[in-house]
Formats: sequence, C-alpha cells, structure tokens
Amino acid sequence: MGRPLAMLLIKRNATITVCHTRTVDISTVSKNGEIVVAAAGFPKLVKADMVAPGAVVIDAGINEVDENTIVGDVDYEPVVEIASKITPVPGGVGSLTTTIIMQNVLKAIKLQGL
Repeated sequence: MGRPLAMLLIKRNATITVCHTRTVDISTVSKNGEIVVAAAGFPKLVKADMVAPGAVVIDAGINEVDENTIVGDVDYEPVVEIASKITPVPGGVGSLTTTIIMQNVLKAIKLQGL
C-alpha cells in the first residue's frame, strides 16, 4: 500500500516521507506529519507520542491479536484523543478496500465477456 499511495500523493503535489518498521526515530518523523498513514502490519505500532495534535490518522493495518480481536496498526484509544480525524479498525479503510477490489473483479469479468 505504501508505494502506490506515495505515488498518488506525489501526483497531488504532497510532500511525503515514507517510513518503515526499521526507520530510525520513527516517532520524530511521524510526529511531523499532518497526515499519518499506518500500514506496517504490526498491531498498535503507532502510539500517541508519534502523532502531532490535530493530525489526520489513517489506519490501513489489520491485525488479528487473538481469535476474536482485530486491531489496526494504530493504538486507537490514546491516538483518538490527539488526532483531529482517525479511521477505526475494523470499519475504516478496510471496507473501502473490499469495495474497490470487488469493483475491479466485476470490471475484469465484464472485460472477459463472462
């Protein structure tokens, strides 16, 4: 998700910084962002001290932490107090992703004449 999103944002003239789980001092880097997108695949990786007050936080991670619990890459409860907007997990961008995938599957089927 990181690279395609980065390219889309660059096309819109956004200044972006891409981090990964081994980025040195990721807290400082992420705290400088007006928009923070988390898609690392690590439960609750993004903590409250990694988000600037008023930032928009998009959690694209989905992690099963036990048999009945799904969490995102953002530690939602503390971060929701700091962010101006935040997507929940479950119920956030995952629903949109599923919808777009299904649209593309239907489009592919129609193109194949099936």
